[in-house]
Formats: sequence, structure tokens, C-alpha cells
Amino acid sequence: MKKYVFLLILIGCLCIQLLPVLADEIQVIELNTQLQTTVQIDATHTTIQLYNDSPYDIQMTHLATSQEIQCSYPDQQCLSLDQLSHILLSQILPSKQSFEIEIQTDQETTFMIEWVPVLIHGYIYEDNAQQAIAQKQIKVDLWNQNGLIETTYTDEKGYYQFQWSDYSQYEIKIPQYQSTYSVSINDITQYHDFHFTPLTYYLHYDLNGGNMQSSLPQKSYLPETSITLLSHYDLSYDGYYFVEWNEAKDGTGIAYRDNDLFKMPAHDVTLYAIWQKVAGQSVKNDFHSKTTITKKPKTNHVKTSDETSITIFILLCLASLSIMIVLKVLKKKENR
Repeated sequence: MKKYVFLLILIGCLCIQLLPVLADEIQVIELNTQLQTTVQIDATHTTIQLYNDSPYDIQMTHLATSQEIQCSYPDQQCLSLDQLSHILLSQILPSKQSFEIEIQTDQETTFMIEWVPVLIHGYIYEDNAQQAIAQKQIKVDLWNQNGLIETTYTDEKGYYQFQWSDYSQYEIKIPQYQSTYSVSINDITQYHDFHFTPLTYYLHYDLNGGNMQSSLPQKSYLPETSITLLSHYDLSYDGYYFVEWNEAKDGTGIAYRDNDLFKMPAHDVTLYAIWQKVAGQSVKNDFHSKTTITKKPKTNHVKTSDETSITIFILLCLASLSIMIVLKVLKKKENR
């Protein structure tokens, strides 16, 4: 009997826990291209699921009701309608996705929702060696024939978005790269995925009559890039020596020494080699001449302990050898 009582108590507890859930009604509201809808709430506690059924991302613009209500949002409890509106209006609801809000009221309530499409959005990439790298914090401007409408910046993922509700021709401009793109706005989102190579500028070397054994490094660089200028050791000009690099061919412009760090501006630059004639052909170019030290081979002198010359030393050795041979012969004769 006690077992049955315990089982009944357990079932009762479970029912008490499930009652709020069973009473909770999930009402799915499909947000489509009509841009507004009304929701009739009969229950005192209703969960509304806002589902974006349109082919484009949307943003809430207006929530309204004539009754006092209390709202809840994931991780946000006991919100007023104004507080809920502030949360929802700051979010984008992607196409074919949804979020839920809970409404609590004492009487039947009509709930009105309005939204607008996110008209222009996309990513900006730099196409670097065939690898798309998303560019963050790039300024993007939205223009029409009357001028600048809105400005935004790409986020940490390279994403930007404009929200505009009328239908006309626009231009998206990226000032940092002097890029302009024309777009037509219609009733679906315009998604733009830009791949581009950022503007680079050429640094040209003009040897101004001189020569270089290898080919000149005529390359393009991003603005503000630091470049080490060519060394004079790689250059030659018979009868002349190198003086400097200069932005003017006659040497009247901005001058740079070789191996200087040159900061690339936002335009092409030509640097001219400036030469000075050597006074007399025998005079060597201080910049080109290199001191060559020829080392003489070291001669090793053989010395005896008493400083006897090598010739006498050799003669003494031969004499000693001869004496040893003679003594050996004489000894053999005595043994016979």
C-alpha cells in the first residue's frame, strides 16, 4: 500500500511540473515579404516563434500592443515591451531562421510586428596570391545620385551591411581602394562578395646612363611600404662615380642615398641615378673601388741550432753518411 501512495505522490509532482509547459502554447509567426503582421494572443502565457520565411535577411523596426505585457527573451527575463523592442531592433534575423519570445498578459492581446529587409550586405576580400583574405575595418560608403547616404565599416570578419528600404540605383564606394560598384536595389537582399587586388604603385629606377649587371627591380608596392634602395655597388658607369638617387633627372629633386629606406607614396615614383665625372681616368670611383690586399706566400726557413746554413748542414750529413759506410766495410773485412 505504501508503494502505491509513493507512486501517486511522484505522479502528482510530475504533473505540477508539467502544467506550465502544457499550458504554454508555441505560436509560429512567419515573417514574409509583406513587411508587417499582427499576432492574436489568447493564452495568458504564450511563446511566439518569429520565423523569417522571406528569401532575405530582415530587421525588426516596430513592436506594438495596446495591452500591458511582460516579455522574456533567451537569458533575458521580465522585460517590458520597450526593452524587448530595443533587443530585437538591434539584431538581424537571417533568412529561414527564427527566434522565440515569451509573452505574458492577463487578457487577449493583439501584437503588431513590422520589419524591413536588409537590402545590401556582403564581404570585402583582398585577393592575395589567389587566396581570399577578408579585410576588416574597411570603410564602405553607400551613394546615390544625390550624394552620400550611409557609411559603414567591415567587421572583424570582413562583413558589411547597409539597411535601406526604397528601391533605386546605388553605388557602393570603398575609398581606401578607390573602388566603386553599382548596385540595383529590389525586393530581395543584394549580396556583394568583392574580390580585388588593392592599389599598388611602381618604383622605377632610371640609371641615367649607367649600367647594372642584373635586371632592374621594377616592382609595385602598397602605399607606406618601406623599400631599401639599390646599392651603388651594383651599378657602374665608366668615367663616373655614383653620387645619389634623386627624384629629378638633373639632380634638383629630393635626394636619397643608396640603401636608404624609401617609404612608398600613393603614386608611381621614378628615381634617377646621379653621377659625377671622375677627374682623370686614373682616378678610381671611391664608391666602386675596393682595396684588395695580396698576401705574399710565407717562406719557411729551416734553421739548425747553431745557425749553420742549410748547404753546410747537408754537406755534413753526407760526410757523416760516407764515414759510416767506410767503417762498416772495414769491419766486414776484419771479420773475414
